[in-house]
Amino acid sequence: MRMSFDRNAIPQSVTSLLKAADDGKLGLPEFQRKFIWPPSSVADLLRTVARDWPCGTFLLQRGPQPYACKPLQSAPPLRADPGLLILDGQQRMTALYLAFREQGPETYYLDMKALLAEGELEDEHIKFMRTTKFAQRYPDLQTEADKGIARIATLARDELFFPWTNYWPENKRSAIIRLRNETLAGFKHYSVPCVVLPFDLPLAAVAKIFETINRTGVRLDTFDLVVAKMYPHEFRLRDEWENVLAKIELIEKYGISGLEILKLIALRHYLSPRREPGSKVKGVRESDVLSLQPDTIKSDWNDAAELVGRALEFLRGECGAVQKGLVPSMTMVLPLAFALGLPGAASSHYKASLKRWFWTSAISQTYGQGANTQAVSDARALSEWLRDPETIPETVRQFSKIAPESLLDGRRRNRMLLRAVLCALTTHGALDWCTKIRLSESDATIETHHIFAKRYLESIDIDETDPVVNFTPLLGSTNKKLRNDAPSTVLARTDVSVETIATHFVSTKCLKANDWRAFQTDRANRLAKLLNGLAAK
Repeated sequence: MRMSFDRNAIPQSVTSLLKAADDGKLGLPEFQRKFIWPPSSVADLLRTVARDWPCGTFLLQRGPQPYACKPLQSAPPLRADPGLLILDGQQRMTALYLAFREQGPETYYLDMKALLAEGELEDEHIKFMRTTKFAQRYPDLQTEADKGIARIATLARDELFFPWTNYWPENKRSAIIRLRNETLAGFKHYSVPCVVLPFDLPLAAVAKIFETINRTGVRLDTFDLVVAKMYPHEFRLRDEWENVLAKIELIEKYGISGLEILKLIALRHYLSPRREPGSKVKGVRESDVLSLQPDTIKSDWNDAAELVGRALEFLRGECGAVQKGLVPSMTMVLPLAFALGLPGAASSHYKASLKRWFWTSAISQTYGQGANTQAVSDARALSEWLRDPETIPETVRQFSKIAPESLLDGRRRNRMLLRAVLCALTTHGALDWCTKIRLSESDATIETHHIFAKRYLESIDIDETDPVVNFTPLLGSTNKKLRNDAPSTVLARTDVSVETIATHFVSTKCLKANDWRAFQTDRANRLAKLLNGLAAK
């Protein structure tokens, strides 16, 4: 039987969707996956909303439905008959709910002081901070106003916004209100196009639509736009990109996109003393790439590609990032490639300095947010460091030793730190537990292994199964063999030895006893000592 429904997307305000979630009228099918976005992705969405740019269409279905349903993360319980269910858009809607309703572990806020000074919204103006830390630093609206920041929730709601403006000097209030109504209009008036399926659409049809949505969709990206821009200038950028992939194996192996080569060109152009007056290139954002002159791209393309390859070789050979999944942040490739292209960068002393920058940046997670701005700042600092060894970059100079307790936090908030640990182990000679192969010398896929298996921890009622200390790098084949076994069971295997486990800074005594608490404390101390030693070299 053929069923008909309106395929046209109808705009619905985020305000109405949030209220529906508050009232238990907007939920999710139980088969939807958990919310997995890191805070940086939520901040990216908020930047899109602030600028009133499109974030894609939501696919909803009217309820009630025969399948089990659940509320958005941290939202109130659903009514018995929720009116709308999200089939596609869960991650985006949950992100908006957590930010606008301040229900998550992070508080999202805007640097209004910087926006007021610059007049134009930049990515770095929207930030996030652990909610407990934010509450200590900014306990009330007056403190927030005094420090020049505004929570996203404040900007979205009149009942918070106008009391907040009263704490600003009277001569600045009108400018702030204008910025909120114009530059930040999306926070109050943002709408999302929604296609709503009827409640009586057969479940098989819903499943097929859901499957199709999650595997299709092609977007025109910045690289495509530059390809088109270069075509009249007799430079076939896509052909040049294919040549790079054929010539520099690591670029393809590490999943570097052609856009990153263009970003390096923009970075070198921006920091060049010979930059032409009036250039609109101000850094490495996609808008900067689009502002590059065709002649600049043509003249710098090959050199930039080669430098990216050298940066990847440096990460692999000097820093233990032997595969893409171990690189703490791919944006770090940009300042590293820039630095390796400077005159005199080949000296052993400077290479040691670059390694120190890598470890302090990865451990401090300086690329956790505002990565593009950090890349420009680091490139400039590394250049000055080469000219004058006494001019130590801020990231290196202000590095403070990591406390073991920091390694007990979960990996979702500490992706860079976790990868720093994996790199440290790999560069320190970690062996695969079953094959005894040195991980830094293997071409096989390296995976992140739970030392205390997630299933085992859940069986003994441990909720936090993902602290940084519970992970270590192993070959994918070994991870598959061991991933569900209790530590004592792993230790008892004939193909696993105490010696190979010891190369991962793991106490076999704790594994033998399946002692989760002692393991965490012991390994956190060992890893902290390892990381702090690398950062100090």
